[in-house]
Amino acid sequence: ESEYSIKEGEKIGDFKYFDPEGHIMLEGHFINSKLHGDNIAYYADGAMRHKYQYKEGAKIGTNYDYYPSGKVRVQEQII
Repeated sequence: ESEYSIKEGEKIGDFKYFDPEGHIMLEGHFINSKLHGDNIAYYADGAMRHKYQYKEGAKIGTNYDYYPSGKVRVQEQII
């Protein structure tokens, strides 16, 4: 899993990160410097890499990691 650097002053609202070729790699949303809502990462070809749900910085609900083929690699249920 890649690490993404976010400056302290940018941890509010929607964000999107792109690779040097312009492919979207990660998108999500912050509320009060905490991840909130859908957090979606992509492979360079546009296939979904993961889809996580956050509420005020904590993972919630059903979260998925995917293989490049699109098949589910890991399904995580957080209660």
